[in-house]
Amino acid sequence: MTREQAIERISKLGAVTVARGATEHEAAAARDRAARLVERFGLGAPVRVSRPAVAGYASAARTDRRSSRSLRFVAFG
Repeated sequence: MTREQAIERISKLGAVTVARGATEHEAAAARDRAARLVERFGLGAPVRVSRPAVAGYASAARTDRRSSRSLRFVAFG
């Protein structure tokens, strides 16, 4: 799936609401799926940094694609 396809799918999932005839469970499932796509493709809100000196570094950081259920422990030596 490309980034453009993900954006299109997120917009379609956003249209699944109780007001438009979906059940509460269907609407919740659509919101969850859309949130996972946003996280996967890094389509969240842009990073806002109050210090311009680190703005380039903060915007260049890649998103963490690991599962939220996995725990990684790092030992510093």
